[in-house]
Amino acid sequence: MSTLRELNYLQRLRLELWLESYGVVLSHRMRHEYSDVLPVARLFNEVHPGRVDLHGYTPSSSVPLKANNWRIFNERVLEKMNMALTTKEQQQLAIGADGLLEALLHKLMLSDLKPRLEGGAQSY
Repeated sequence: MSTLRELNYLQRLRLELWLESYGVVLSHRMRHEYSDVLPVARLFNEVHPGRVDLHGYTPSSSVPLKANNWRIFNERVLEKMNMALTTKEQQQLAIGADGLLEALLHKLMLSDLKPRLEGGAQSY
């Protein structure tokens, strides 16, 4: 199981640059929107096409439904990508706890950059 760790300044900066390349800016409003798994699932699907079935997630505004979406996403996607979350982390993501979303997106960024770096592309 994963333990998401708080990012340092340089990691946050790299993450922000990488997210901008996908048209995502993590403002306060965006962090609130990303407490539901659907926008995160869309980003995962953009980075790793075909790994996420977007039809399996219903947009939610209540914390229990968001937590259920995170549980499903964890089982269907994150576990297969070796990014599995604990139940506590899923709950914290559903309430929009500070730092956890960034830590998860940082793992996604690393999974995107690793093949690029191995192929000789420039990193962020």
